[in-house]
Amino acid sequence: MAEEVVGIYGDFIKPEQSLLEPAEFIAHDLREPIDLGRQFDLVESLEVAEHLPDGCAETFIDLLVAHGNRILFSAAVPG
Repeated sequence: MAEEVVGIYGDFIKPEQSLLEPAEFIAHDLREPIDLGRQFDLVESLEVAEHLPDGCAETFIDLLVAHGNRILFSAAVPG
């Protein structure tokens, strides 16, 4: 059972659209860096990366690896 879950969503998602409690929800421009100041046991990114503009892949991957050593990642083929 997870002790702490934090969701970082694109800044176009509103808190009321999430199943997370408001304290666990962070709306953020995923093209920009973010540092939550802590690490997690698992970082997930499922079907997100293909929606980001070209040129921000490195920043997005840095966001993932900065917050944990175990990354669960999937992305659809663009287009």
